[in-house]
Amino acid sequence: MKINGCKEKIKFVLIGGLGFVFEAVLFKLMIEQFNQVIFVNTLCFSLGVLLNYVLCKYFVFDKNDGAVKQPFLRFILVSGIGLILNDLIVGISIDLLHFDAILSKSYAAGFCMVVNYKLKKEIFVTVKEDRLL
Repeated sequence: MKINGCKEKIKFVLIGGLGFVFEAVLFKLMIEQFNQVIFVNTLCFSLGVLLNYVLCKYFVFDKNDGAVKQPFLRFILVSGIGLILNDLIVGISIDLLHFDAILSKSYAAGFCMVVNYKLKKEIFVTVKEDRLL
């Protein structure tokens, strides 16, 4: 199955950007209240993952309703890897390097966006192709 890579990447970046804004605003509001970097980052990241899943499923990779459970579990697994990377980058940037919280979150999001795109593309393309067989 051929995928229109340019349109797909543009949609992924736009939806990822929307998800990042959502996540960053929550992060900024919560970090000021709780001052627990890893807890706040994990919570905000998790909420961002749910939003991103819905948006990616319906607007980026797969427009069919089909089975949702299996791709969602795969999506969560990949997001768990992203969460570990995100927490490491944010934690090190803030606690060890003393970077600004939002700047640290931005670095982490940029790095994880590339990793997530490659892995999540595999999830949705594979599942979509499996449905065609």
